Amino acid sequence: QRISAAGARAADEAERVFGPVQLLFNTAGVSIFGPLEKSTYADYDWMMGVNFGGVVNGVQTFIPRMIEYGKGGHIVNTASMGAFIAGGPAGIYCASKFAVRGLSEALRTELAKYDIGVSVLCPANVNTNIAESVFTRPAQFQDSGYRVDGGIGLGIARALASAGADIVINGLGKPEDIDRVLAELETEHATSRIVYNGANLMKGEEAAGLVEQTIAEFGRVDILVNNAGIQ
Repeated sequence: QRISAAGARAADEAERVFGPVQLLFNTAGVSIFGPLEKSTYADYDWMMGVNFGGVVNGVQTFIPRMIEYGKGGHIVNTASMGAFIAGGPAGIYCASKFAVRGLSEALRTELAKYDIGVSVLCPANVNTNIAESVFTRPAQFQDSGYRVDGGIGLGIARALASAGADIVINGLGKPEDIDRVLAELETEHATSRIVYNGANLMKGEEAAGLVEQTIAEFGRVDILVNNAGIQ
């Protein structure tokens, strides 16, 4: 069954400690943005599975119990402003949040007779760690269509290497894509020393490690280029 044993155990434990559950908050979110036409099934399965499937697991686990207790209650499902306005690079994310909104509106009608209310929370830009979800993406969903394929960062690296600079490149991506980019640079600019580091710059200790590696390798930093962005 889709309802996991772990979910049932969590519900059992909540009831053991607090008694019948009357307030249920379903919040789950992961995201990666990129050209929608390059999306893979893994991109769809990952985002839909967490963002919509997480809510489904919550309601499937708790609604039958809430009805059986007969005490009423309220459910809050977290969607997003992306449940109202879809952006191309965020297409799958928006689709998952549209689904949460649609399910919530339907549940509100269906559960009213049990005195169970349903709301949908649609935040805009909030300071959360959702951007880090790409680093914890399960192995079975790693076949993403959003790959390291150059862009501004590679263009800057080419220009600096052409001028004779030694370079430390930092970036995250699939190993085969990174290997391809490094091989390309080393072939085009054989006189430059090119070093790669895969630090996650959202983590201070990894950023510090990148600086230490650069100093150890080259002795100093003459040019710093900060180039990062998500859509």
